[in-house]
Amino acid sequence: MENDENTLNMDDAITLIADKKNFTKGDVKEILEGLVWLMEESVKKGKTLKIYGFGKLYSQVIKIKGKDGEEPATTKRNIFKLAKNIRFADRKKD
Repeated sequence: MENDENTLNMDDAITLIADKKNFTKGDVKEILEGLVWLMEESVKKGKTLKIYGFGKLYSQVIKIKGKDGEEPATTKRNIFKLAKNIRFADRKKD
């Protein structure tokens, strides 16, 4: 495990899952890499990925302080910047 005993890295997760489920580390690595890819693609496309018993991962566009600009809907001058945040909601909040 990494220096922080409360943190698992990808290699730790692969080893723990492989040992628990009697899969090869290579198979577990392929599955986890596929899941990470699916999460990235879902967020890039603005989709919510909902996994039963785990939670949901989604992106959200938020307005934060930034450079001076004109808000298109009102033509008012505002200081704003749009940012894309990645959010995770655990299953309790789902």
